[in-house]
Amino acid sequence: MLFFSSLASIAAIAGFAIAQSPLLSDFSSEDIASGAAWEKVQKLALERMQDNIDFRGNKCNFETATVRKEFRNMTLEHRKSFTNAVECLQRLPPQVMTHEQKKQYPGVHSRYDEYVATHINYTMTIHMTADFLAWHRFY
Repeated sequence: MLFFSSLASIAAIAGFAIAQSPLLSDFSSEDIASGAAWEKVQKLALERMQDNIDFRGNKCNFETATVRKEFRNMTLEHRKSFTNAVECLQRLPPQVMTHEQKKQYPGVHSRYDEYVATHINYTMTIHMTADFLAWHRFY
């Protein structure tokens, strides 16, 4: 039931979904309650992530992709490495924003800020799609 409530809330807030992504109305109450709806969305996201990674054609591929670790399950050494990496991103200048985007997001002063701005900018779009979990691996 928690899944249904969360999905319904997201659907109500966003009010739309990206084409080719399943809508809440595509699932029966039984599918939602049993977890079948979540399994379908998860399978679609996994397929899209695999297609996206394999499309890039570089040494990073689906089989070699790194699995995200929960911060609380990391060793103290890995936690420190992670926080050092975030601090490094906060020191680096922005790298991918266009001149127009810089005017639109004047608060972006670091590479880390670019990630935050991208996440905020796409929140209402990406949270309604099966690509949500894969997208969140990057943002």
